[in-house]
Amino acid sequence: MHVLDLSYESPACNLAIDEVLLDNLEKGTIPEILRFWESPSRFIVLGHGGKMSREVDLHEANRLNIPILRRVSGGGTVMQGRGCLNYSVIKRSEEDLYSTISSTTCNVMKKCRDALNTELTGVSIKGVSDLVYEGKKISGNAQKRKKRSFLFHGTFLYNFEISDLEGVLTLPDRQPDYRCNKSHNDFVQNISVSKTKLMTLMKKEWDAHTEFEMSDFLTNEINNLAISKYESKDWVYKFK
Repeated sequence: MHVLDLSYESPACNLAIDEVLLDNLEKGTIPEILRFWESPSRFIVLGHGGKMSREVDLHEANRLNIPILRRVSGGGTVMQGRGCLNYSVIKRSEEDLYSTISSTTCNVMKKCRDALNTELTGVSIKGVSDLVYEGKKISGNAQKRKKRSFLFHGTFLYNFEISDLEGVLTLPDRQPDYRCNKSHNDFVQNISVSKTKLMTLMKKEWDAHTEFEMSDFLTNEINNLAISKYESKDWVYKFK
């Protein structure tokens, strides 16, 4: 597997690149990739089917000038920003381990858990696709599938300002049993593992050591998709 450490200033580009890489892996024009990125600024990301009015306090988000975007994968609403490391696994799905939604979730989550457990003790998988440490969520994850490939991406909180979540993200309608209606501050936490170390652990677990070089063609696709889709109000406000 190849590795790509690439973060954009633009929130839309940071989301568009995952879709572009998935589309190109499906076509067979690029290899499997493990990507890392971290946004330099705060923004809110709805899951593909997320309803904005239920999951975001729009008044507060607008007051704080926090952009709202929508990603191509499912899952709940999250906030991006400094201290939140994102990973994206763009991989073929022919193997039995990754042939279905449930098997992919199970096996990718096991690899992420095992990667962290080489540095921490007691990281576990809870809910649909959460990683939990000492009873609190440290990682949320989601996926998008095509016929022959999939995108599985998620977050690792290592130095994120958890208090930023309060007042902007509402409590979700659907919660994992272990949440027990806790506030964001009581439910989510950072782990004391550096960004560099997290990347090293994941690269080892996924055997991803060959650097992937972006082409001008891919860069142009990303920029075009960011503008035409991820910055489009029709897409962002798809489900109000």
